[in-house]
Amino acid sequence: MTTLARAASINDALLLVDQAVSYAEPFFASIEDERVLVLSGSSSLFWTVRRGEDLTAASAHPQGISVTPLPSAAGADASGIAQVTKDLNAAQIATLNSAPVQLLPASGAGKAIVPLAVVAQYKPGTQPFANNRPVEIGPAGSPTNVIQTAGVPWNGLVAAIRSGSSGIGDPIANTALNIGNTDNVDPAYTGSILTHSLSIGGAGYAPGNTFTVDAAVAGGVLATGVVDTVDGGGAIVTYHLTGLGTFYPRGNAPNLTATSGIGAGGAINILTITPLSDGTARVTVWYAVVALA
Repeated sequence: MTTLARAASINDALLLVDQAVSYAEPFFASIEDERVLVLSGSSSLFWTVRRGEDLTAASAHPQGISVTPLPSAAGADASGIAQVTKDLNAAQIATLNSAPVQLLPASGAGKAIVPLAVVAQYKPGTQPFANNRPVEIGPAGSPTNVIQTAGVPWNGLVAAIRSGSSGIGDPIANTALNIGNTDNVDPAYTGSILTHSLSIGGAGYAPGNTFTVDAAVAGGVLATGVVDTVDGGGAIVTYHLTGLGTFYPRGNAPNLTATSGIGAGGAINILTITPLSDGTARVTVWYAVVALA
């Protein structure tokens, strides 16, 4: 095990270690929470290094602390190119526009992240999302993407892999890197109606009348229902659904459209839904971290 033979200050670019190694230079090494890039001298006891690599901060280290070479680290390789992978669940995929997912934290003062390429892998579940959209990688707080994939078929049931590198080389200085979409894949994270209640009874209904529940998102299957009881004016008192439909947003209060009888003006509250979309995704981004002049 290699250790520091003398303490290293935050600015030391020449480290004294207690034993040499035989790795091809340059290579990365970790010292506590800091990652350094070993540029030369690793076959001797004096290593010339670049500090605070791969989104870590340069810090002081005491004598005797371990120095661990990382010639095949999962982060940056010897060229300085790193990769990061993020797994997304259905709820995250559905709202990537309104709630982007952080991929990398801010690089810190004096540094910038340069995204180079992105690959998105989609693993469908049993139900599709509402829309197909690209995966976009960009700075937190900005609607402008840096790189994006080709369109991912979220609205299908076929596994897919999409890649992209548009905007290559655009640096993101001291800002987190996010995964997002030009629009939400499923605009309101929709699904089939699970629990519901009467919102407006309307008028003119009779027991046994049938109805559909108006859709808020195009492309869904309409829920259906039957009026069970009414009051003296024909307002719905109780009812039940015979079909739960698809693409309904939770928290919505859609109107009812009569499919038999003359009733009108009824509406229900959608309290909870069974999420329609249950696919998952894995997004991998290759990037570099550069020091700003």
